[in-house]
Amino acid sequence: MKLPHNVWDKRFEKTPFQIRIHLIVMPVNIYILMFRFFCVWIRNY
Repeated sequence: MKLPHNVWDKRFEKTPFQIRIHLIVMPVNIYILMFRFFCVWIRNY
């Protein structure tokens, strides 16, 4: 299913501020996930 291009743009357009927040938050979330996985792995070892 394909959306019209302008609808797609409106739904996904981000301000630079939102993009910056996203770029900061994503690595942090990944780091937290890895850290939790590591803790579980150490506990099971």
